[in-house]
Amino acid sequence: MILLPAADGGTILWHAEPQAVAGALAHAARRAAWLSRPVGAVPELEGIGTRRAHEITEEYLAVRPDGGRLDPCACAELLDCYAFPQIP
Repeated sequence: MILLPAADGGTILWHAEPQAVAGALAHAARRAAWLSRPVGAVPELEGIGTRRAHEITEEYLAVRPDGGRLDPCACAELLDCYAFPQIP
C-alpha cells in the first residue's frame, strides 16, 4: 500500500493488489450501511444484574487499578450477574 501525492496537495491510496482494495471497500460499504441503520430501543432484560456487575468491577479496580484476573469466586459472581451457565 502506497500513498501517492495528488495535484491538490492531498494523497491517493495505491495498492498493488486490486482484490484487497475491493475487499476493503466492500467491508467499508457494509459497515457504513450498518452504521446508518436507525437506532433501536435497548430491551429491558429480566434477571440481569448489571448494577451488581458494575459493583464487582469497581470493587476489583479499586484494589487493582491496572486490572488483572478476577479470583474464581468473584468471576463466578460476575458471570451469575448475566446468567451465564456454570458448572458448580
